[in-house]
Amino acid sequence: MSQQSTNNEIRAGEVEVRQHVILPRNGTATVYRVEQRLTYPGDNSNEMVLLTLVPVGGGTPQVERRWTEALIELATDNQVAEAVEAAHRTRIAAGLRELANQIELEKMRFRSWCGVNVSATLPDGEVSRLAEVLGLELAERGTGMKEITWALRASDAGEGIGVSMYGKPADEPEPTPVDEA
Repeated sequence: MSQQSTNNEIRAGEVEVRQHVILPRNGTATVYRVEQRLTYPGDNSNEMVLLTLVPVGGGTPQVERRWTEALIELATDNQVAEAVEAAHRTRIAAGLRELANQIELEKMRFRSWCGVNVSATLPDGEVSRLAEVLGLELAERGTGMKEITWALRASDAGEGIGVSMYGKPADEPEPTPVDEA
């Protein structure tokens, strides 16, 4: 078992493959997965460790050299989950930007009365949060699902972009019992 400090740090020489660490890069704390670890002799009989790290969500692998006794921060499960979600959002947004670029570059033509529709499935509870944030009404979709529809850049002819997002709504809070004393 490794020795950890109270703020989730571990000696670099104790880091294991498949663990997640946090390193500051370009002014931002980035979560990396440890893919390889190699201990080798340093100077003055101090050992060093070489870590091959891949950013969560993909990207260029990084190499990190540390003294085995130097502390390195381990990522919590929540930090890893947040990094995975951020990478997912980045890929979705990049795909939508690519679509927009192709629409302009290839001069795609859209002449329907309903415009373009985009549909997205959301994780449990997210449809409720977005409805509140965007000021949209939740509509029944059946089988316990709710839907919100967001009209963007609509014209008088009805063309524009309709974004439909659906998912399981957030659980309603339990009613607080009233003390009738």
